[in-house]
Amino acid sequence: MGLGGSLSNQFSVGDRVLLRAVWDDTQAGRPLPYPCDGALTEAIAQRCPGVAIAEGVSCDRVITAIAEKRYLGDHYGAAVVEMEGASLLQALPNCPISILRVISDDCRHELPDISAAIAPDGSLRVRELAWRFLQRPIAALRLIRGSLQGLKVLEQTASHLFQRSGNSAIQR
Repeated sequence: MGLGGSLSNQFSVGDRVLLRAVWDDTQAGRPLPYPCDGALTEAIAQRCPGVAIAEGVSCDRVITAIAEKRYLGDHYGAAVVEMEGASLLQALPNCPISILRVISDDCRHELPDISAAIAPDGSLRVRELAWRFLQRPIAALRLIRGSLQGLKVLEQTASHLFQRSGNSAIQR
């Protein structure tokens, strides 16, 4: 479970999307997607009314430009961009894995380029982040607002799933 960006006009901030498969944009060429566990994904979908099912693509950075979001959506036929799914599916090929993303940014707006603010270990470089936000304040507010809204929906969804997890497939 985590946040993701929309690559399709179909999804807006706060929408929940289960991924049926994830493409890996870090691989050369156009590799095959990594499939998620169909039975587990379906079991979660039944417990989450209104959740959509679509394909995703994993990237090694935050996608900020509208043109790049459109390219990824068109190139992979994906509706969601995220950062961990393909690595997880590749590392654990025999484990039943389902990936749920809550949309934190849509494909109609650019985000501030915060790639320089993310250290190799994943921590944030606060000064760099502040500088990037000051350069694009409206985009920064959109990123913050979308992230907070997405995290709220993610928390509600996790709580809902674990309160209703009578199904052993979800408890695993």
